Amino acid sequence: SGIDSIPMQKAAAQLFGIFVVTRPDYIKRGSNLADLMALTVKAINKYVPFDDNSEWELLYFNLVCVEKVNKEFPSLVGGNYDLWGAQIKLLAFPHPWVMQISSRIINSHLASLDPEKLLHQNRDSFVVKIPGSLYDMSRNLCRQLDFDDIHYVETIATLAIKNIVCLFQAMKHHPDLCYTTDQNGPDREEIGDNDNFEKISKDPCRWIMARLSNMAKPKGNRRRESIFKCFAALCASCAPHYLTPYLELIIDPIDRAIREASNSLRPEEVESSPFV
Repeated sequence: SGIDSIPMQKAAAQLFGIFVVTRPDYIKRGSNLADLMALTVKAINKYVPFDDNSEWELLYFNLVCVEKVNKEFPSLVGGNYDLWGAQIKLLAFPHPWVMQISSRIINSHLASLDPEKLLHQNRDSFVVKIPGSLYDMSRNLCRQLDFDDIHYVETIATLAIKNIVCLFQAMKHHPDLCYTTDQNGPDREEIGDNDNFEKISKDPCRWIMARLSNMAKPKGNRRRESIFKCFAALCASCAPHYLTPYLELIIDPIDRAIREASNSLRPEEVESSPFV
C-alpha cells in the first residue's frame, strides 16, 4: 500500500513520462526534473544486479521515462554515469522488453558519438568516463545475438547489430578504453577453443569478431542470420582495412553454413542451389 505499492509506482512512472512530453515547462521548473530523475535512477538501480526478471514492468516504465528525458533533455542524462552503468548491465536483463529499451537508449547515445574523436569532442561521454564500458557493452550485446531460434526478436537483434557496429569502430580507434586495469582482456570461455587466445585478448576488435564467429558456428538459422547481418553491417560501415585482419573469422561460419546446407540437399537440389 502507499508509496510501496507496485501499481502506484508504475502509475507514477507512466505519469512522469507523460509530463516530460506534454508539460516540459512544468518539468523544467525549479528542481522538478533533477528530483524526478534522481528518483527514477534510484528505482532503476534497485534492479542491478539482477537474478531474474521479476517485477520487470516497473523497471520497464522507469526506463521509458529515461528514454523520454534523454530525448527532450539529453544534457541531464548524458552526465549521469550511475544511470549509464546500470544501462550497460541491463543490456543482459532476461526480459526482452527491458533488453530492447536499454539497447535503444544506449544506441541513441552511441549514434551521437564520433569514434575517431572520442577523447576530444566526446570526452565527457560515459564510454570514456566508465572504464571497460566498451567491453561490457560488447559482451552483453553479443549475448543478445546468442539466442535459440525460439527466442528470436527481430528488433532486439537489429539494435544489437547497430550498437556493435558503433562499438567496433570505437574499439578500433581506442583499444585502450576497452578494458579496465583489472580485466586485461576477455575470459577464455568467451573466445572458445582458440589457439590465438593471447593475440585475441590484446585486440578487442579481434575478440568481438571471434566471439561472433564462434556464435555462428552451431546450427540455428535465426542466430546465424543475425550474425551474418552483423558482419554485413560492419563491412558496409567500416573502412576495408579495418576488417581485413578478421576475414577468416567472418568467412569460416559462412562457409560452414553453406556446407551444412549443401549436405542436407538431395542430389537434384544441389545442382540448382545458388549456395553450391
